[in-house]
Amino acid sequence: MAKRSRIEIGRAILRLAADGELRPLADLSGAAGAPPVVMLRWVIEGRRGAHLDGVKRRGEWWTTPAAVARFLKASAPADAPA
Repeated sequence: MAKRSRIEIGRAILRLAADGELRPLADLSGAAGAPPVVMLRWVIEGRRGAHLDGVKRRGEWWTTPAAVARFLKASAPADAPA
């Protein structure tokens, strides 16, 4: 996977700030249908060309429910029902 640019990372942080309610990955793993370690991989490496917006805070990775929803929609297989 291609490494994200500083601009892309900055935009991800702005989206998270606009979403509000940052929560640890572990808190959102049920909604994402994946364990926190897989969600961290989505933040760092992405999946199907999309990255989960996330930020490291107090030694832990955080994201928002809205970011998880955006990521799952963007990374869904092309033949998956909408």
